[in-house]
Amino acid sequence: MFTNIDVIIPCYNAEQTLSRAVQSVLSQTYLGKIWLIDDDSKDNTLALAQEWAEQYPEKIVVESMPKNSGVAKARNWGALQSSNEFIAFLDADDAYEQGALEVAAATFRSEERRVGKECRS
Repeated sequence: MFTNIDVIIPCYNAEQTLSRAVQSVLSQTYLGKIWLIDDDSKDNTLALAQEWAEQYPEKIVVESMPKNSGVAKARNWGALQSSNEFIAFLDADDAYEQGALEVAAATFRSEERRVGKECRS
């Protein structure tokens, strides 16, 4: 059985686009947790992220950076918070197509089988 994939979404002033991003992830197969990392937004992004977490406490975790540090640091922070073996990233102004994590999971499984065969050879 394949391990689910955690999705890290760094957020900065994403009040207008965050819901679309989150909805696109919630509909995915193989979803572990969604990590919403607010990068010290000046709009209502953090409050919106917390609302999503209240609606889906088993699926969504919110972290808040103490100061604006940029998207790379927010992504890295999210990756450090996740204990999952597999993670994916999504920008807060983007959305996954249906089946995106399923394709990723199939790719990981295929690679695991290939590496396993090489190790046994």
